[in-house]
Amino acid sequence: MPLAGVFGPAARTPEVLAGIHAGLTRMAVPNDISGHQIHGDLRCSFAVTAPATVHSSQGVLIAFEGRLFEAESLAHSLGLADPLDLEPAELAFAAYQRWGSDFVLHLDGEFTAVVYDPAQSRLILARDVMGRGSIHYLCRGSDLLFATEPVGLFAFPGTAVQPNWKRLAALATLLPPVGQTGFEGVLFPAAGSFLLAQEGRAARTVRCWFPEQQPQLRLPRTSDYAEALRTAMCRAVKVRIPPDGLVATELSAGYDSSAVTALAAHVLARQNRPLVAYTAVPSHPNDASDIVKYGIADEWPLASTLAAKHSNIEHCAVPTAAAPWLESLDCMTEIFAAPPLFIRNLPWMYAARRMAQEKSISHILNGQNGNLAGSYDGAFALFDMRRRGRWRDLLETARQWHQAGASWRSLLMRAWLPTHQTRTQLRRLFGSSQEEFAAYCLLKPDFLQAIDIAVPQASVLGLPVDGDRSNGAARRFSIMQMVDFGGQYAAERRLFQLHRSDPTADRKLVELCLSFPDEVFCPGGKRRALYREAMRGILPEELLQETGFGVQASDFLQNFGEGMPEWRQVLEAAEQSRATADYLDVPRLRHMLEVFAPSSSNRQKEDTLYNYTVGGALALLRFLQHFGPGHDGAAAGRVLP
Repeated sequence: MPLAGVFGPAARTPEVLAGIHAGLTRMAVPNDISGHQIHGDLRCSFAVTAPATVHSSQGVLIAFEGRLFEAESLAHSLGLADPLDLEPAELAFAAYQRWGSDFVLHLDGEFTAVVYDPAQSRLILARDVMGRGSIHYLCRGSDLLFATEPVGLFAFPGTAVQPNWKRLAALATLLPPVGQTGFEGVLFPAAGSFLLAQEGRAARTVRCWFPEQQPQLRLPRTSDYAEALRTAMCRAVKVRIPPDGLVATELSAGYDSSAVTALAAHVLARQNRPLVAYTAVPSHPNDASDIVKYGIADEWPLASTLAAKHSNIEHCAVPTAAAPWLESLDCMTEIFAAPPLFIRNLPWMYAARRMAQEKSISHILNGQNGNLAGSYDGAFALFDMRRRGRWRDLLETARQWHQAGASWRSLLMRAWLPTHQTRTQLRRLFGSSQEEFAAYCLLKPDFLQAIDIAVPQASVLGLPVDGDRSNGAARRFSIMQMVDFGGQYAAERRLFQLHRSDPTADRKLVELCLSFPDEVFCPGGKRRALYREAMRGILPEELLQETGFGVQASDFLQNFGEGMPEWRQVLEAAEQSRATADYLDVPRLRHMLEVFAPSSSNRQKEDTLYNYTVGGALALLRFLQHFGPGHDGAAAGRVLP
């Protein structure tokens, strides 16, 4: 949804109005030349393009884009007549009228809503509580600029594209801050929050949704939890199937994408409609167990067992080397609005989007949030019991897990879950080896210190994200908030005309799963046992019993080596920039490219070094070449050939 506007004294100046139009043009779908009507008054001006709509009533203006699930039920609860004839913007207005600034809490869907209330002298920038809608903002003096995507903000006069080094450095240290983008000053309200701007006051983010604080749900039997999970998953998929258009899924050998695909195929089959399923397949034969213990190099055979169960599934393979590296990197960088930290999957991810675009697919479903919701493995169960003071349950559960084969040392660590800093201190105390941070990061330590980033003592690769440490549910929810999927979805709609949705990030499903006691997900220490019970009969038994781990782009090192001419191109451009040496160890980067010669004896470490250390550095360089100082963001939207 292209949407752009300004709240503040300059809202009606010719320069700002021109910036609104320019921003909409930059964010528009190719060949969209529709006009832009300006809404608002002297204090607030904004414009939208289809499919967004604007509703005006009692002096209040609401811009709305997206979908409301089960809108008829919402309309009835609001006492509205003829709910089927109401636009979502009208329902949003009625909710605002009833509940004020907390209206977003009562809207279930995937959407962006902008409310301008002149009587209250306030502007609200909101999106669905799971953050799948998109809105970004930038404070400039007394004015608040807002747009669907960051590139829409750069069209306003006087806004320069500057890299947000705090954010970029945090990515390199694997500690991404919530609510920030790769651009200086460009922010977005985190999931479960909205931005409130009032005349004469500083804009502030207001958190309105606290799913991790709800009481734990206690049911008599594990089968009751499984049935509740199954019902919620079925609903989450069903409400996301559009009434028309071609639908696709991203299908791996994992539980989540498999369940989404199976349930979507079932819904579409009843409507006599097909489903396209895309699965990444290695372009080179390899053994993934060299990278991950019990790793599955090729997920196609397991994914095919599911596809074969549904006659309406068209199963499509996407080779991992299906697209050039730089073309893929440029496009996915724009979608992420930041340099991708890990690059291994970029070519097939980009290629799958191109394939979907060529088929005129309108909606694509995935299961990215699943391992924090329905297929959560219960990893924080002992930690959660300790934090909640459930000592008797903790001891009994630990005893059961020990009988299932877990060591007492591992159980102690699961109950404690020390911070990264404490882990490093313990390793040093007991003489355990751990890779130093500098071994895995090419950003210079003195540069990190200069921008006030604490340089980690050791690499945190492979360690769990710290997150909110209040309890297990809080940790999972804080991890869910760390990526701005709404911004990614908006860019993908612009670049590929694809509407992406994740049923495993459904609000009601997430609320349900966060209310389950953590140990319910892994009774007796058997990880994901609850999910296997819930999905029995939906997923093939061989998939449910699989204990290995799918390794996407397991042939990454071969693909990386084939892209060496492109990587040297990025390096040569960086070496010509004097500023690059201020923050990046360029000589070491060149050396690592020159000595690239992967061997099977140390494939796991080499995979990490070139996927994360070298790949992350190259992605950062490419990001700065497009969006660094001296650029105005106008290149955005033109990365595709």
